[in-house]
Amino acid sequence: MKQKGIIWGITIFFLTLTFSACLNFSSGDSAGGGSGQSEATAFLVNNETDLRRVGTETGSGNWTLSAYYKQTANITLTYEWIPIGIGSTKGVVTSDADAFKGTYDGGGFSISGLKISNPSSLEVGLFGKMVSTSTVKNVRLIGVDITGPVTSSGNEVGGIAGFMAKYGTVQNCGVSGSVKGNGNNTVGINYFYDVGGVVGQNLGIIENCYSTADVKKITYTNNANSGAYGGIAGGNGGTVRNCYSTGNISAFSDSWTGGIVGFNSGTVEYCYATGNISSGYYLVRIGGITGLSSDNTTVRYCVALDTSIIGGSNIGGQSPPAGRIISDSSSYSPTLSYNYAKSDMTVNGNTVNGTSGDVNGQGITSSQWDSASFWRDTVQFNTTVWSLADNRLPKLAWE
Repeated sequence: MKQKGIIWGITIFFLTLTFSACLNFSSGDSAGGGSGQSEATAFLVNNETDLRRVGTETGSGNWTLSAYYKQTANITLTYEWIPIGIGSTKGVVTSDADAFKGTYDGGGFSISGLKISNPSSLEVGLFGKMVSTSTVKNVRLIGVDITGPVTSSGNEVGGIAGFMAKYGTVQNCGVSGSVKGNGNNTVGINYFYDVGGVVGQNLGIIENCYSTADVKKITYTNNANSGAYGGIAGGNGGTVRNCYSTGNISAFSDSWTGGIVGFNSGTVEYCYATGNISSGYYLVRIGGITGLSSDNTTVRYCVALDTSIIGGSNIGGQSPPAGRIISDSSSYSPTLSYNYAKSDMTVNGNTVNGTSGDVNGQGITSSQWDSASFWRDTVQFNTTVWSLADNRLPKLAWE
């Protein structure tokens, strides 16, 4: 009897431990890690199930939109993605109960197979809306296939995020694949679409990022809708720095189209673009770095290596405003300095000349951009951020 009592006691002890562990499993982090209250105690994202769980729970200690997350492995998505933090009101830059406000650290691992084809939200990407306290970093998106919604109220579409508010941050991220904006075929005057390889509309900081994704507007019959299409950000009212884009950027209708940013009302610096830039008919502005830069904006230390800048005809049959760096700035007064462009780039079929402080930038040849010293000494790319070497274009040091 005494022996049986000891055995029962041991059994009850281990059952208690198991039950306690189950309680911790259900209320905390099923994938390991901590409480999600700091980077040191971040929830660990190990697989597709974990990634789809991010931001779906409420209550202290759960996987909320304000928690900290750390990815620990490469992840392949197997079905349609629903953006994290879709937001409840388009364009609201203050705290939004449904928007992402936490920190997601991708750990340098990849997310493959992200596909969005029929979204119900207006902000579309891995994350829908990021508000002022949010940070997304060290994420590699491979082979995205993202299409914005058909809507009569505009939308923001990006690889990492559709919309990012002031003080939000996206850093050390990369995107490949295709990011497409959509329009409304039947309703359509003055609805705005921001489409970018990394972020659709940026009011925060995008730094140390790249995109090899093609960015495009999908054909539709109504030509009056406005849009901003850029290799890194469609619209930028914040800062884009230390970024590059190699994808082709194409749009049409009343659009602003640029190799890095479509519509710039902020700062773009220490960036380069290589893809071809094209836009169709009707009141477009198009440039190798930004499509349009408004008053009190800055574009500096940027290099446009696009082969061609092609815009359609304006209403009067004339070529639209276009330039190797930005479109014609006659209506605005941006600050332009230390910008350079491929000397044989064609702008609406013609080669042009320029200086480092005007819309066309100082012309350069391959002997210059193939030299690490050009990027280090002339364009002043920071060697702690960039990996520079002769006979190749700069890479980000984290790649």
